[in-house]
Amino acid sequence: MAIKLRKQIIPSGNPGQEERYFLRHCNNEVIDMNEICSIINGRCSVTAADVVAVMSSFKELLAQSLAHGRSLRFGEIGTLKPVYAATHPYDREMRFSSESVRLKKVVLQLNTRFKKQIAASLVIDEKQSVNRFCPYTGEERRGRILEQLSLHPEVVSTAFIAHNRCSKQTVLNDMRRLIDEGLVLRIRRGGGTWYVKA
Repeated sequence: MAIKLRKQIIPSGNPGQEERYFLRHCNNEVIDMNEICSIINGRCSVTAADVVAVMSSFKELLAQSLAHGRSLRFGEIGTLKPVYAATHPYDREMRFSSESVRLKKVVLQLNTRFKKQIAASLVIDEKQSVNRFCPYTGEERRGRILEQLSLHPEVVSTAFIAHNRCSKQTVLNDMRRLIDEGLVLRIRRGGGTWYVKA
C-alpha cells in the first residue's frame, strides 16, 4: 500500500503573513500481531508458534528494561529509548519516586543507514489533496467566539474547537488575545475552564 499524504493548511492569524503547510499522514492501516507472526513465518523456517513465543518473551524483556530505565538496541535497526516525565508540576522539593515519575513515551531512534534505506524505497501515493485545517482567519474566529458567547452566557473552552473547526492551541491563542483585549473573562470551575463576555 502506498503512503497517503495530504497538505494541511494552517492559516495565519496575522494579516500579511502567509499560510503554513505541513504534511499529514492519512494511512490508518495497522499490522496486528497475528499478521506479523504470519509474515515472519512465511519468510523463514521459524513456525508461527515460535514467533508468538519470541514476541511474548520480548514483551516481558521490554517491560523489564523500560522499568529500569534501559534502552534496547536492535542491531542495524536502531534504539528503543524510554522518555520519562513528572506526574504533576514539580519544584525543588520534589522527591523522585514511582508515584511522581511516569513513562511518557517510548521513542524508536532509527539507525541513520537504516533510515536512508527506508527513505530510498518509500512508496508515495501521488494524488494531491489539500485540507484547510481552519476555514476562518484569526479575526473571523474571534468574531465567531464573541457571537457564541452572546448566545450562551458561559461556554467551556473545548466547545470552540468544533465551532471554529480549529485546534485546541488555536482556541487558546484566540481566547488569550480576547482576554488581553478585555472582551472575555476566564472562569475556572470544577477542573474545567469556562469563558464569559466581559
